[in-house]
Amino acid sequence: MTGPRGPKPKRRFSRNNIFIYGTLLMVSMYYLLPLYVMIVTSLKGMPEIRMGNVFSPPVGLHLSRGAKHGHMPAQGSIVTF
Repeated sequence: MTGPRGPKPKRRFSRNNIFIYGTLLMVSMYYLLPLYVMIVTSLKGMPEIRMGNVFSPPVGLHLSRGAKHGHMPAQGSIVTF
């Protein structure tokens, strides 16, 4: 009988892998956190926004805040400033 064949497998968690995955995690959080805040804030009502809890999820969904007051453009229309 002979021993195992082939090259020795690489360690799964080397210093380089931990550094690379840590960097990727930090960069992804840097870009995804503002997107989360934008989406969560758009679903909140004005009193919840004024409370200042930016990261907390909305208590109730307010999908028609702008449409109720006529501030939403019609579907398919072009908005110019």
